[in-house]
Amino acid sequence: MLVVIALIIISIFFPPGWFALAAYVVYLVLTKEKRRNRVIMFEIQRLIASGQEVAILKHLYYEAAKSFAAEHGASMSRYKNDPEDDCLIFGMVVGGKEYSVCVQRWMKDETMLTVKTKSKAKEDLINSLGKDSFLAEMLNK
Repeated sequence: MLVVIALIIISIFFPPGWFALAAYVVYLVLTKEKRRNRVIMFEIQRLIASGQEVAILKHLYYEAAKSFAAEHGASMSRYKNDPEDDCLIFGMVVGGKEYSVCVQRWMKDETMLTVKTKSKAKEDLINSLGKDSFLAEMLNK
């Protein structure tokens, strides 16, 4: 945003600067998805490398994370802005290992990112259900 403001100010005094401003805006529009994917993948890899499971991302809007999750196979509601879509879980392979990734709407414009191995996610689910429950038995088969 700072670059756009600087280009507008420069364009006032140097009219050909409008071309640079237009080119920069086109660049931002055309590379939006690639930049979003790069940021989210960086955060996922950072969590894996640090051994953490959860991070609150203040610099990532939930709508961007929601689009990323949809592209990677998260089950989405067919209704726009459905509260059911406030927590999306999808699987990813990173470095040859399977991970379960959860993006969740957090306070204000923040996003909570959770990354666990598939086996750890399954184990946590079974523990939350109760090891002797019918659903836990079905998951263990």
